[in-house]
Amino acid sequence: MPRAGLSDASLELHAAVADPANLSRYSMKTKRVPRSPSLWWTGAVSARGHGRFWLGEVGGRDVAMIAHRLGWAIKHGVAPLGESPVLGHRYDNPLCQRLGVGHVQLSSHTANRQEWAPRRHALGNPLRDGRGSRGRPRAIRDILRREDPPGHWRRQSPKVCVVIPRS
Repeated sequence: MPRAGLSDASLELHAAVADPANLSRYSMKTKRVPRSPSLWWTGAVSARGHGRFWLGEVGGRDVAMIAHRLGWAIKHGVAPLGESPVLGHRYDNPLCQRLGVGHVQLSSHTANRQEWAPRRHALGNPLRDGRGSRGRPRAIRDILRREDPPGHWRRQSPKVCVVIPRS
């Protein structure tokens, strides 16, 4: 089953990656945070908590795709995405746009599920956050959108960067 933005696959994605306006918009929706290894997404968030990037209207329909898939295509080309159905987040941060070892990597449904299963019940893991798969990323994204967040950043563990608001 084709993914949104990847039906007529390569043509739409190649066009998106070649469009300087898309590259600029994608870049403007990412943010670096001091002492965080991630490149954070600050744009729209899907129901599963991943960044969503609107490509435009194609054939009379709106086309959007997962932001880290577009980022991968920008950095590594479109071809690897056709060969790998999944890009896995190695430390459960669906807003991460840093592509490569230890962050967002090519994977498969099976491998991604096998990595996810033992972590989902681990204490302190973002997968256990009570706000759910969309609530936590949206809360973080909303803080990142502010120019000067009222909180400060603290690394809780090598795998998680958490926002701790000041009182």
